[in-house]
Amino acid sequence: MSGHILDADTRYSKLVELTIEIMTQAVHMMLKKFGKVVVVQAEGNHDMSGSIWLRKHIKYVYKDDKRVEVIDNEFPYYAYLHGEIMLGFHHGHKKKMAQLPKLFSSEPFFRKLWGQSTQAYIHTGHMHHERTVEDGGAVVEQHPTLSTRDSYTTAGGWTSARGAKVITYHSKLGEVHRTTVRPR
Repeated sequence: MSGHILDADTRYSKLVELTIEIMTQAVHMMLKKFGKVVVVQAEGNHDMSGSIWLRKHIKYVYKDDKRVEVIDNEFPYYAYLHGEIMLGFHHGHKKKMAQLPKLFSSEPFFRKLWGQSTQAYIHTGHMHHERTVEDGGAVVEQHPTLSTRDSYTTAGGWTSARGAKVITYHSKLGEVHRTTVRPR
């Protein structure tokens, strides 16, 4: 933990309730459109316990639905093989972008997936700014934040172009489409 005091505009129980509602509805909506839904709820430096209970909640709610796969591990790195494409995820609080291709290619937990893939894409956040690096056999993308500035970031003078990306991966060709949404 960084020791930074974070703003919240409501009680924690209300945030938990809203998060459960949004994530459950998101999975439900995706199941209407897709034959399989893979859920990654990555551990981050500000939500160590939140990522756990949310991941466990979704896993429990959809335990009888074979179309839902929740990547549930205690390791703060996550990967999924989409056909020939390896998709890796890490919040970015443990390893820097440049270190991630080496971690995913050499870590026994992911070595098989890396070896089976023809392309690898690794997604991260943490620094709240957009950045893409292709190195070590992977495209590593750092995503922007969606959150607004709180008192800590405002006082520190930190700004970021907020946004969220929807990236479509073909199972053999890799990235084939993306849409970026920027809230006002």
